[in-house]
Amino acid sequence: MHKIATLSVAAVASLALVACGADNGTQEPAPAMTAGSPSEVDPPAETAEPAETETPAETAAPAETAPEATPDETPAVEAGSAADATTARDLAVAHILEETGTEGIVIDQDLENRQGRWDVDVLAGDTVYEVKVHTVDGTAMTDDQEGADGDDRAAAAATVTIGEAIEAALAHTPGIVEDASWDDDGGGRWEIEVVPAAGGDDVEIHVDPSSGEVVGTDN
Repeated sequence: MHKIATLSVAAVASLALVACGADNGTQEPAPAMTAGSPSEVDPPAETAEPAETETPAETAAPAETAPEATPDETPAVEAGSAADATTARDLAVAHILEETGTEGIVIDQDLENRQGRWDVDVLAGDTVYEVKVHTVDGTAMTDDQEGADGDDRAAAAATVTIGEAIEAALAHTPGIVEDASWDDDGGGRWEIEVVPAAGGDDVEIHVDPSSGEVVGTDN
């Protein structure tokens, strides 16, 4: 009986100690947060929307180029005009100079057709060269040659050149030159055949080789 009472007292004492610990407010510490533990993180910042890119401007369509002109047989100047006749002489003289090394003198020229084709006689040294000239494309070629005679030398020695005689003839009768040559009548003179611009028959105009004056005409 005494033993039972002793055990009861001990039990009561144990309960009293437990109650005192609770009253003192002591609590077990919360477990420390380890490095691997999840923590509250700030929500991700909103990403900026990509900037709108400008639409490239439309490039202008290339301008249409005009088609190249097709070369034709139409002379830049009127065939048989004073300018065309001058071009024919210049081409013939330049051709003979290149071919022979001698600068010649034109003593005769004849318009073959209205496409700027001429026969031009050039005296160079003791030889007369017949040169085919095309004033449209600027070509010239030697077609024939022969020894010079007295009339050829007289034409080359005249004070008034064949070009000056042509200008005098066209000033007298405007038109197209078809032929210019030396005529030995009356001691020698230039004879220029002209197709009048006013119409009508061709006119042969005689030009004095010393003065350059028109001294007569024939139809």
